[in-house]
Amino acid sequence: MKKLSLTSLLIVCTIIFSSCSNESDPLLLNQSVDNPFAKKTALQRNADGSYFVDYELNDGVKSDITTNASNNSKSINLYASENALGKSYNEELSLNGQEQFVFGINNTLDNSHTTLTILDDDIKFSRVANKDHLRGYKVTDNLDKTYTVDFTVKDNIAVDFVQNNGHYEIHLKKGTSNESDFSRTFTKVTGEDLNIVFVNHYSNGNARLAETTKKKPRIIVVTTD
Repeated sequence: MKKLSLTSLLIVCTIIFSSCSNESDPLLLNQSVDNPFAKKTALQRNADGSYFVDYELNDGVKSDITTNASNNSKSINLYASENALGKSYNEELSLNGQEQFVFGINNTLDNSHTTLTILDDDIKFSRVANKDHLRGYKVTDNLDKTYTVDFTVKDNIAVDFVQNNGHYEIHLKKGTSNESDFSRTFTKVTGEDLNIVFVNHYSNGNARLAETTKKKPRIIVVTTD
């Protein structure tokens, strides 16, 4: 009888200790859905064509950056760190005279991985006569499988949104418009890449000739679902 009471007491003490330990461990708290490892991440192109990424970390999280020159990629790696304090970061990205760059987020806590591939012209090197109709744009990862694209167009540019074979197209064309700032949220379907492309329309000045288009910039989001 005494042996049974002692065993029961040990079990109760073990449960209480485990519960208290979990509640006080900041690294375990960061694993909850309500307290994500990192807050929203936003990648944007400014009016001068330069690219930047802004991201903010919660307490208990640190990061480092790896660069791969061969495929023009840059990745932010997120780690648990009990003594780290929340901090905001601004990191410059560059096309480096190429047509694309890849930005990645590696979350080591839940082994998730997200890449955003941007295909665009580097205006520092591009000699293309037809520039796009954008002043700038930003794509934000909302951490719920949705991505919000905020963008500003140049004067007298009409905007139309079209879904075409699983791709989302934002058509920009000369026309009458009283708006210049737009925002649209897109949902990434599990198991599929999210493709968003700006389609710029240009008139050739000759009614007998078809207009030309340029499908840039393009945003491709890939995640480990």
